[in-house]
Amino acid sequence: MFSFPLTIPLSSKLGQGLTFVQHLVATACVLGVRNTPGFEDVDLRIKWPNDILTSDKIKVGGVLVTSSIFRDKATCNVGIGVNISNSEPTTCLNDLICATNESRKTKLEPFTIERFIARTLTELERLLKSFATLGAQAFLPTYLKYWLHMNQEVNIQLSEDAVTDSHATTGPTEQTEPTEQTTGQIVGLDEHGFLQVKVANGEQWSVQSDGNRFDMMANLLRLRKIS
Repeated sequence: MFSFPLTIPLSSKLGQGLTFVQHLVATACVLGVRNTPGFEDVDLRIKWPNDILTSDKIKVGGVLVTSSIFRDKATCNVGIGVNISNSEPTTCLNDLICATNESRKTKLEPFTIERFIARTLTELERLLKSFATLGAQAFLPTYLKYWLHMNQEVNIQLSEDAVTDSHATTGPTEQTEPTEQTTGQIVGLDEHGFLQVKVANGEQWSVQSDGNRFDMMANLLRLRKIS
């Protein structure tokens, strides 16, 4: 629907955790609607790593971020696509607003594309300023408030070259070689913006979004195993 570049100094808090860019943008999309007076109950949520869903797990939109680094700066090209007004094939933002009107007996006006873009960029600017000053720990409570996964039990399937980092919750230990199939619980994001999963053997894995997939319908986290 729209795209824009972000230039981020590598020495900044965000520059040291570029994975957070996609989380910040996804959160701005949700807050652009839900921080608008009267729209607080519109059913927009965040699916890791970069999708916008309803609480019923119906996709409304998503975020794509590609990055390149030159000298001391990263350039992140951000693309945002959100279905504002097309009810087919699943649902759209304005359908969710209509549902809110019916359940809350309100008369909220539909969003236009222009309004969504303006509200999203306003919220993103605020989030970026806060992150630059306070870092990830100030951002995470807002992000986790709207995501769909806290304490979610998942099945984990591993193939060759899984992009994970393993560390036990009780302190540093030698990494246990993961099995081909295991179970775990999603517990949050780590300081780098990676998904944190506590697996059945007690270890806590940090899972990068690049190369790994989370199928919510199958409740399955597919990881590429590092050999």
